[in-house]
Amino acid sequence: MSSAPVQHAARAARSRFTPFLGSSWPVGIFMVAVTLLLVAVDHVPRFYQGDPTAYFATGLSGWVPLDRSWIYGYAGRWLVTTTGRSASLILVQACLLGLGLWCLHRAARRHGTGLVLPSALPCLLLLDPLNQSYARFWLTDAPACGLFLCFLATLPAFLFRSSRLGLLLAFVTITATIFLRVAFLPIALGTVLCCLIASFRPSARGAGQKGSARGGIRRRLLMLLLLPVASGTVLGVANGQVASPPARGHFFLNWKSGLYTMGVFLPALRIEDFRRAGVEITPEEFDRLQLGRYDRREAAVWTDGPAYARSFLQQRLHGTPEEASFEKRCSAIVRSALLHHPQDLLVTYLRSTLLYLSPEGWHGVLPSEYGFNRPWPHWLTGHIAMITGRPVPDGLEKLRSPLPTIVSAVIWVYPALLVLGCLASVRLLCRRAPLGGPDIIAAGMLAAFAMAPLYSHTLKPRYMLPAVLLAGWSTGIVLVNDWKTIRQPMTRLRSRAGSRVRPLPWSAALIFIMAGGCIAAYLMQLSLGRWQSDEYVMFGQPHPWRWDVLRIRLEYSPRPVSELLLHLYGLAVSVTDRPLIRTFLMPLWLAVVAVVAAAAWLVLPGRSGRSVVALALGSSLFAFCLLTGPVTELFFWPMAAGAYLPTVGAASALLFLLSDLSSPRRRLAAATLLLIAAGSSEVGAAFAVCFAAAMSVLAIFRRRVDASFRRQPLWWALPGLAGLCVIGLILRFRAGLAELGSQHSAVTGHPVEALLRASWFWPVELVTGGDARLGGLLFAFGFVLLWRRAMGRPVFTAFHLALLLAIAGASMFSVSSALLHYGAVCCERHEATRLWFGDLLAILLVMALETLLGRGTARSWSGWAAAGAMTLALAIPLHDRGRGLRADFNALNLARDGRDKTWLSGRTAGTDEMAFFLPPDGADMLVRGTWQPAGRHVLDGDAPDMLRAMGQFFGKDVVTVCQPYQTDNPWIIHGQRIDACPRALKPLIVVP
Repeated sequence: MSSAPVQHAARAARSRFTPFLGSSWPVGIFMVAVTLLLVAVDHVPRFYQGDPTAYFATGLSGWVPLDRSWIYGYAGRWLVTTTGRSASLILVQACLLGLGLWCLHRAARRHGTGLVLPSALPCLLLLDPLNQSYARFWLTDAPACGLFLCFLATLPAFLFRSSRLGLLLAFVTITATIFLRVAFLPIALGTVLCCLIASFRPSARGAGQKGSARGGIRRRLLMLLLLPVASGTVLGVANGQVASPPARGHFFLNWKSGLYTMGVFLPALRIEDFRRAGVEITPEEFDRLQLGRYDRREAAVWTDGPAYARSFLQQRLHGTPEEASFEKRCSAIVRSALLHHPQDLLVTYLRSTLLYLSPEGWHGVLPSEYGFNRPWPHWLTGHIAMITGRPVPDGLEKLRSPLPTIVSAVIWVYPALLVLGCLASVRLLCRRAPLGGPDIIAAGMLAAFAMAPLYSHTLKPRYMLPAVLLAGWSTGIVLVNDWKTIRQPMTRLRSRAGSRVRPLPWSAALIFIMAGGCIAAYLMQLSLGRWQSDEYVMFGQPHPWRWDVLRIRLEYSPRPVSELLLHLYGLAVSVTDRPLIRTFLMPLWLAVVAVVAAAAWLVLPGRSGRSVVALALGSSLFAFCLLTGPVTELFFWPMAAGAYLPTVGAASALLFLLSDLSSPRRRLAAATLLLIAAGSSEVGAAFAVCFAAAMSVLAIFRRRVDASFRRQPLWWALPGLAGLCVIGLILRFRAGLAELGSQHSAVTGHPVEALLRASWFWPVELVTGGDARLGGLLFAFGFVLLWRRAMGRPVFTAFHLALLLAIAGASMFSVSSALLHYGAVCCERHEATRLWFGDLLAILLVMALETLLGRGTARSWSGWAAAGAMTLALAIPLHDRGRGLRADFNALNLARDGRDKTWLSGRTAGTDEMAFFLPPDGADMLVRGTWQPAGRHVLDGDAPDMLRAMGQFFGKDVVTVCQPYQTDNPWIIHGQRIDACPRALKPLIVVP
């Protein structure tokens, strides 16, 4: 008999197994050796309190966990009991991880569709300390991650070869994965959906995949969508058969899924959602739950007490989470939020996603995640010793083995790796090529990253194990295959950027509407603006209309631009005898927006949509800085706003003008802006000096100096000299004064120590200060994308490098001078200015990166991508500050009435006493901070400075400080008596 049929059958069998075993055995052998070596180096078991306790207790007295994997508890205890060593479980989990990496690598290489997939990638990923450390845990995350990689490795066999064996193995691996960790069910569905979406992309010609083949792949992808559903059905049935009462006989994936989902979306829930679900709750009880705090979500599910959601529901419903009725109420609460205000759930999801991109968040959860700060219960120690037959040493949970130590050192890498992985995965899924193995890797990465916030109450690094591995894989593939494109010289990129792309006015209009709405939300609350002691002292001079008053002021504060502006404001106050806070602040806000927009309009090419794009750029920058930094002093205090808003406005306008200084008009505008910054504040003067110094260095050391450097240096040299004069006068007349808030410390009066401390304080503040700092990168990306699209060429120039150095130098000057003079970092207006500079710095860095890595002309979709990024960057902080904006809006009438009564009381003749009604102040408000001790104050030397300044302004000797809700009659609210405030007069005039 001929052996040909036998050989043909053997080849066919080998072809079926090739995607899983492959022929590259040396890589597999190397990975096995590395796995054994790592287990030998670190075989210390780790226990995250909670889950391992349930796994250890599985099967004891017939108990089976309803919210965790019961099969892991049975299998893990059997393995450790049989071998007598906990290292056996560690070895199995580490081997599953290596097996998944190897199988996926072989499958991706066989169906690489023209991409280079080096064998070094899986070997490097096997050394990942995060995944290897979690392989030492008695947790399901590491083995489930390994099995999920095996599931991804089985997909190409069925998709591209119609292998029934591949379909069977895919079902087996995803079922095993879901049995270990049910959270992989939505991840598997998301992976297949991403592949399905990618299958509709246009394929490159000649790639060997015709339309019918693509249609067949899509049909098979639709079939694969049923696999996780079928596996979930099997798990639900098995849970009902194995579970203990009261869940016995029920179909469920996780018995407490409703409670956990409610915990994830707590910040999005409203009081109406509880009431629609049949849970009676009062506004006081709802406020006590503090649902808006993201850091309380996990405690709301696990902590006992009436201030936590689970305990509150248990008391109100008279039930426990093990009862089906309890779960139905929790699910009904989330369902109500989904049906009536789904946008809040979306914002909560996005905020949870941003948590995984926070380096400080990853570092902060390590001690808790690794169990270093959680001592084991005594029964757990005895149980481990019983099933292993070996004694457990004391303090094992605090033992620092090599892998956790390495993770602590490199933990900051993982957020950056996730960002790069997302970008690389999108790049792989959008390339013009047939669907292949690398696309499955990219789809798995995006699905694993996108689904984690749906089942995590707080940042959990173990939820990102598959995302970290697949992110490294996707990034490596893109770097290896696109390295030649990435390293193209900047000159070649600029030569390609000759054609100009017409901007999309509609996308710019969308950004302008969003930013304008944010600014309008704050403009409506300008009545919350307030005076401090500076206004009362400056505007209370005997003859405020004389110019010698301005001269005296300039000796103390040599800032000609801002002091002149504030002097004119004081003249208007003197003429009208009204504070005119809103009248002063509103034009100042709009002027800053207008100047920035005008600078953008001046350099943009003259075509359709130019004005819309300029308005979008100017208003969005102002709105984002308004939404993400403190607002009380920089935006709502006239004395600070008159000095620091012109400074940041001038720096923001320079961001645009420096992209093109070819005409004298633009150089004159840039010089004027630098002079305004230098004459407005000390920080502005330092900014002008640093910019002039940076330009001088560039002019000296740059080999190819253009005309603007060589022939016309006065436009930046004169503002630098003006800034030096301002700083010199401050050092001459003011440096030796002990001002309000000054304190003696180790750095007071010591320039070197102050500069050293500022060198680490400012970078930390830049990363962690304000709100939505990570959103600043998203905003900067969209901002640069829109500007790049409108300009039609790269926008970063050598002048922008000088601007970048000037911003950094001015920020360092702000911190070091405060430390030198005050002994501490002061004050809120300086912090807000530095945060504004930090946003400009982020934009400049993205501009530089885009210029280095950009590709020719901007794409046609970049306008809408910019609109989406900037709208999202504005929407998240706006949602976070919604509660504060509502609190400010509710306090508007109280603030106006208090100011009217204070002004009328101060102008009342025939008495030497007056009443000062404090502006409203609360923890939820955004505009707050003006506080004085309540009661009657005789204005002698011991009285607070602000009250003495107020008495001098109004000509009074006694000031009675009243709370904003006090009136001239006593009254009762919520059972509490509010005493009358003396001399509280009814307002006879309305003060704007």
